[in-house]
Amino acid sequence: MKKVLFLILWLITWIASAQELRLKKGIIVDSVSVKVSDSVAYSYALYLPKKFEKNEATGVVFIFDPRAKGKEGLQPFVAAAEVYNLILIGSNNSRNGAYQENLKIFSDISDHVFSHFKIDRDQLYLSGFSGGSRLATAIGVVSNEIDGVIGCGAGFPISEPLNPKENKYPYIGVVGNADFNYLEMRDGKKYLDNLKIDNELLVFDGGHVWPPSTILIQAVGWLRVLSHNRGVLQLSKESMERQYQQHLAFAEELLENKEWSMAYNAYNRLIKNYQGHFEVRELKDTLKQIRKEKAYKEYKREENRYLLEERDMRATYLEFFNEDVTEAVLDNLGYWEAEMKKLKIFQNHASASKRLMGKRLSNLLLILAIETRNAYNLQEHVEKLLFLNEFLVMLKPDYHEPYIDLMKVYVKKGEYQNALGALEQLFMNGYKDKDRLYRTEGIALLRVFPEFKEILDKY
Repeated sequence: MKKVLFLILWLITWIASAQELRLKKGIIVDSVSVKVSDSVAYSYALYLPKKFEKNEATGVVFIFDPRAKGKEGLQPFVAAAEVYNLILIGSNNSRNGAYQENLKIFSDISDHVFSHFKIDRDQLYLSGFSGGSRLATAIGVVSNEIDGVIGCGAGFPISEPLNPKENKYPYIGVVGNADFNYLEMRDGKKYLDNLKIDNELLVFDGGHVWPPSTILIQAVGWLRVLSHNRGVLQLSKESMERQYQQHLAFAEELLENKEWSMAYNAYNRLIKNYQGHFEVRELKDTLKQIRKEKAYKEYKREENRYLLEERDMRATYLEFFNEDVTEAVLDNLGYWEAEMKKLKIFQNHASASKRLMGKRLSNLLLILAIETRNAYNLQEHVEKLLFLNEFLVMLKPDYHEPYIDLMKVYVKKGEYQNALGALEQLFMNGYKDKDRLYRTEGIALLRVFPEFKEILDKY
């Protein structure tokens, strides 16, 4: 009996020790388990800032990656967590899908966090990327506990009842200037402005990706300033001064780099949110000087012009793409080939605004084709998958997965020469992993052909 008791005590000590190891400061812990019941369990990635003290109330950011990869969502926020001493929580279960299920997951994970950490309830923030951004907004709408949301790479939920309607919390949108959701994020800011909901929109150079850590430091800083101005978060005069200098340095760097539109927006944010705290006369003078710049005026004219053109092309693409996938007629690829050539010309245009328009529209077609392809299976949708993968290899020849999928489609159709043609194109576009092709399901019959080995030996 004593041996059994000793073993139990040893196990308890070992488990407690392991848990303590997982809660080290300054490193991302991949998975903290949350057992809800015998049949339901979740997990989250965790980051504790280096200045974290378990007996002190600490702010927290719940972060939602669209593919339920908690660690990937935490990594861009680590620098901000250190600057502002914030706990980071990244769900390993919440992903693009039904909101009801994701809301339940958040509820269970947040209960676990609140029971294990002393949380500052004036700094309870949410963030997410793409579909995770929409989820963060939805949670903010249905909850009365949220103090701010940072939405990255996408706006509000598709379900209109889950869109913000009142000024419950500040919202910071963050989007790349080449992101296919760029227009949506701009429209989202106008929507929030019309409802007088505290918000800002930060734009960075990039596509549909998590924002750089430097931008997220800015975003968290703006959440704190807006919360302070709302009377929710009490920042000391010294804290406001440090925050102001940080935001000012960011604006000055944009101006120095002649990023006219971003610099204008940055100075405008400074004036709007720091007026009443600091003297802003010099900021207003700088804003006037930016407005007078010939390069700024030209950029704004071009931007407005090409954004209108982009809206029209985007609407046309969405309509035609859905029709063409439904029909799955390969002859319709001719239209898309011409449009893709047009977009490549746009991306090499003298105008920066037109180059960005070309990138956004190309990225839109890419994500449309990938997400639509992922919704179909080879047993029931052979012709649709044939159309979508031919579409993808035209759009992005160096993207290798569509060639492999084409081989599967052509083998399924019994068109082995076309499958071998896709194999040759795969290697012509830089593919290297020959071993994978010997393991890939769906092309076993292709490996019987002598030409299969000949092509692999050739490259």
